[in-house]
Amino acid sequence: MVKTSKQLIKERLEQIANTLLLNGTLVESPGIICGKLGLAIFFFHYALWLSGLISSLTVSTRFSFMLSTVRCMFR
Repeated sequence: MVKTSKQLIKERLEQIANTLLLNGTLVESPGIICGKLGLAIFFFHYALWLSGLISSLTVSTRFSFMLSTVRCMFR
């Protein structure tokens, strides 16, 4: 059976998300490129792509927490 490009993209994004979920707790940097803020942005967009309301609400909460963490670090 031949997979469509959307199925391939979905599988690849699932692999990336699973890897980030497993290793995301090891990230200490608050940055957008290699840090927690970047992880939050990825998961926010991933949740929107999956169109999961519960996931996007959870990620939105995490994103707000990350922003408050970044603000506290640079005061």
